[in-house]
Amino acid sequence: MQLMASAMAAASRRASKALRTTTATVLTRTKQLQVPAGAELLRGLHTSNTPLRATHPTSVDVQGAATGVGTHTPAIIEKLARKIREIAPEQTETYRAYSRGKELYQECAKQAAYMGPGQKMKMSDRAKFWYVDCQRPHTFNSWAQVTMLHMWTLLVRFRAYPDKKKHDVWQQNFVDHFFYDAEEKMMKDYLIKSNPLRSKYLKDLFVVWRGLVAAYDEGLARHRHPLCADKISSGEAEGDAVLAAAIWRNVFDARPDTDLAMLTAVTIYTRRILSGLDKLPDEIIMEAGVVFGDPRREIEWGLEGSQPVN
Repeated sequence: MQLMASAMAAASRRASKALRTTTATVLTRTKQLQVPAGAELLRGLHTSNTPLRATHPTSVDVQGAATGVGTHTPAIIEKLARKIREIAPEQTETYRAYSRGKELYQECAKQAAYMGPGQKMKMSDRAKFWYVDCQRPHTFNSWAQVTMLHMWTLLVRFRAYPDKKKHDVWQQNFVDHFFYDAEEKMMKDYLIKSNPLRSKYLKDLFVVWRGLVAAYDEGLARHRHPLCADKISSGEAEGDAVLAAAIWRNVFDARPDTDLAMLTAVTIYTRRILSGLDKLPDEIIMEAGVVFGDPRREIEWGLEGSQPVN
């Protein structure tokens, strides 16, 4: 018995040593891999006429052309993550939806990003479109409406997932990030310290969100075909009118003096986002590889018909 115990202890020590050696080798090789900085990765993917592009692993323009870009994820990590997803897809999907959904939400939130009252910020060109061109006030509601418009376009894309459970998980996590961020803005930017008051505002915002989704969905359902620069049927025109009316009530606060040209422009911009997202494969969406295009360029292409969406 003592001899057997000694043999088992020796075998255990050899196994532990082999495991430590293998682990050290893997870590050393992983550290030696040169992963380019985000700016370097995006530089190779930039195209001047890409309204909506995938940032990883391929660059997809509005016509659906793709330019392959090699993966920069260490092979052993990628294989491990893939294996875990195969073994426990339902468990890992929640974590993936949470992390990637947060990145997708952040892309939506920064379209009209601004600082709180009394704080200064240099607005991006995209934000200037909403606050200067569209003449929206620098308020929480303006930011929320623009953010929710972009969120809705991604929500529509989530519905195309073949698995309904996956769609539900992604939608829930994605929308949750918006309300987490909204509450944080209330506390930090608007100094609303009262929990009951924040809860009331969040409930009101949730009602607005539900109504907004229903209104935009109606415009999408009435629109029979994607927007084309050279041909618009009566059904398409009806859908555009319904969507434009929903955008007017939400983004433009139903103002009677709304510039109709800008309302038309935002409607075209929204249609082009939907069409661009439709052309992206599921994996690109699930890797948060979406960057919204500049609204001014989108509108210019949509009106000129130089970049038709087919």
